[in-house]
Amino acid sequence: MPEEVYKDEDYVAAAVQACYAEGKRYGVPVAVETNALFYNTDKIKELPATWEELLEVAKEQGGIQFEASSIYYDLGFLRAYDSYIFKYEDGNYDVEDIGLGKEEAIKAYTFINQLASDYQFITSDITSDTAKSNFQNGVTAFYIGGPWDIDGLNSAGTPFAVAPMPQLNGKNFVTPVGTQVGFVSSKSDSQDIVWEFYQYLMENSAQDLYAAGGRIPAQLAAQEAIEKDEATESFITQISYGEPLPTASEMGQVWTPFADNMKLMFNGQVTPEQAAEYIETQVAEGIDMMNSGK
Repeated sequence: MPEEVYKDEDYVAAAVQACYAEGKRYGVPVAVETNALFYNTDKIKELPATWEELLEVAKEQGGIQFEASSIYYDLGFLRAYDSYIFKYEDGNYDVEDIGLGKEEAIKAYTFINQLASDYQFITSDITSDTAKSNFQNGVTAFYIGGPWDIDGLNSAGTPFAVAPMPQLNGKNFVTPVGTQVGFVSSKSDSQDIVWEFYQYLMENSAQDLYAAGGRIPAQLAAQEAIEKDEATESFITQISYGEPLPTASEMGQVWTPFADNMKLMFNGQVTPEQAAEYIETQVAEGIDMMNSGK
């Protein structure tokens, strides 16, 4: 794509990263979203600054729930202990360097596992829908969710607010940033016109897109300019801590082995060390099988 369409430094870093593949930029980041911490304002009067504090508060106020078997929700635990899914350097993912079985990952799994083993907040069958329902009905004090949850909670009359995620291991908690990206077909005869349209969209339509669908702009200046509520302010802060999930096609081989072994760990059938070993082995085997026909 033409370099003059936009400058990387003018946009959320995670959104820009999502527009690159093999070191080359292919699209325009339009809007961004991520998870953050929802809390019941009737139960919680002072927000915990760290995960350790959150667990102690949650123990007294009904707990915290989220789909803890999903890599989507667990990325921040891995990153807090300096682990990763695939090593990312110089605009590329090294899918042969899998971080899910390393010593740092074991520390992350050990922390997550205490939510099941020590606090009984999490079970292997809790899904995002289950967690949201329990929060909506006042059963739990905390829930990890996204902007897509707000309308439903408001309609249900749930007393809630949204905050950035608490720190873990002295670090800001990383959440996956989803980015709506604008592309132009390489076969299009009107590429220049479409890129100009995207430029116009970014410069003139941020408030309209936010007002119409709650889409948070990826452009940093537009984030400052839009008229936004406190929940959006919290999501914008959390987005600044986030990163995209790997855009490599091999990411498709991560979801099932990760979820299956986390559920076994929550059920007490494997240890965090065993879960780490099995996840990395199964992901590597899946990638080998995927690429064997290439």
